Amino acid sequence: MSKLIESQAEFQQLANERLDEAKALLNLGKWGGAYYLAGYAVELALKACIIKRPRGPAMDQNVLVTDEIESGHKLVERLVANGFDVRLAFWVKESDAGQWFLYLASPMVDEQGPAAAYRVVGPVVDSMPELGIDPFAVKVVGLNDSMTTAAQAVIRPRISDSPFAVQNPKPYPGITRFGGSTLGGVSVDGAYIYPPLPRAVSA
Repeated sequence: MSKLIESQAEFQQLANERLDEAKALLNLGKWGGAYYLAGYAVELALKACIIKRPRGPAMDQNVLVTDEIESGHKLVERLVANGFDVRLAFWVKESDAGQWFLYLASPMVDEQGPAAAYRVVGPVVDSMPELGIDPFAVKVVGLNDSMTTAAQAVIRPRISDSPFAVQNPKPYPGITRFGGSTLGGVSVDGAYIYPPLPRAVSA
């Protein structure tokens, strides 16, 4: 099992490393990769700033089991019920990090930035410890993020043309398992994409 990130110092170190890599790609004219890594660096730095409590038990990093998939679904349902607009949700095991992350794509990230979205998502994750989802394994991204657009492409009706995407009726109809090696330009060891979600309804 891969070592998990445990401390503020580790998050900050990773943020600095990703930022250095983003600068290197920028100097090479690799704009897309530089943009992605710079965003990742910001996300890690934000998480370093908001660490408030010890991490809960870690999920199995080799296989995402039905319980974690169902827990992610319940979290998304609660967020939507609370008015947080989640347009797409998907679990991704990033090859570089060696662990599973739950991606939440929301227009709030595009409109107000990731910090605003984390301020909404974080308390909801903390209020549902029974789900066993590590708050630091949740990533918020915009609708134009490369991972979001790639995940959307996988679950479009032409899904049958992809040799990597397999629809699985469990734990509920519509979830898609992605077995490709890259998603949105990011090296991955697997992904599970939830079916399209209903829009959040404002109170």
